[in-house]
Amino acid sequence: MWLNKRNTQMAIGLVVLGIAMTTLSLPYCYNENLQLMRELQFVATLGLAFGIFKAHSKHTDKFLLLWLAITAFCLLSMLNVGLLGCKHYEYVGRSIIWALLPCSLAAGVAYLWNIMYNDYVELKFGDANQVDEAAVNQEQPPPKYPNTENLTILVHGQRMK
Repeated sequence: MWLNKRNTQMAIGLVVLGIAMTTLSLPYCYNENLQLMRELQFVATLGLAFGIFKAHSKHTDKFLLLWLAITAFCLLSMLNVGLLGCKHYEYVGRSIIWALLPCSLAAGVAYLWNIMYNDYVELKFGDANQVDEAAVNQEQPPPKYPNTENLTILVHGQRMK
């Protein structure tokens, strides 16, 4: 019961929000660029919670899409800060750990984003593992070649049956 889709999606949303808030531990030169990302991720998590628990089932996919779009921005922001930190860590005089932390957090967010994207596709378009019964039960087309009983075989100019 605890591992149903709703609870899993909400847990992923809260974990990604926690990862976004973890970026507060970065030094100020990295941290100032991530403030908008944290605020948007908070709004996206609230929207996800509303979409999962309160919204009509027809609208749940739209809230998931909103969360996916804002989380993609979150992912790209963390990668940007991490890559800029790797590029300039020698000049700033800080440890490379502070530059690699956003990149490792972004990898975790990317994995969780992929799980939510698969849930969105399943919700929007149906289960991918379903087999179309009409495609399985199609009649086979007639053979290209005529029946082998009516064929005449010529061997060295003589007919053989």
